[in-house]
Amino acid sequence: MIICLRHSGVSVEKLVEYVELLKQGDATLQARENLLVEQRDLLLEKQRNLQRSIDRLSHKISLYQSGEIRQNKNYFEEYRIMDD
Repeated sequence: MIICLRHSGVSVEKLVEYVELLKQGDATLQARENLLVEQRDLLLEKQRNLQRSIDRLSHKISLYQSGEIRQNKNYFEEYRIMDD
């Protein structure tokens, strides 16, 4: 579990906290669950942000491939970057 968490970008501090909770036994089951839920939610947010970036890059690549890039579209307006 620790390796999985570390590979997913969980901070060393959170890993230490998780291990300390494990050492305390069943009395910390809820705290451990909460920690894992929090980390999962952070990863899901990162995933959404990454997918949005991948989608934008794919679209931009398609503009290059189709030749539409020469039409001087405003990237910030097209993707509403300033709204993020």
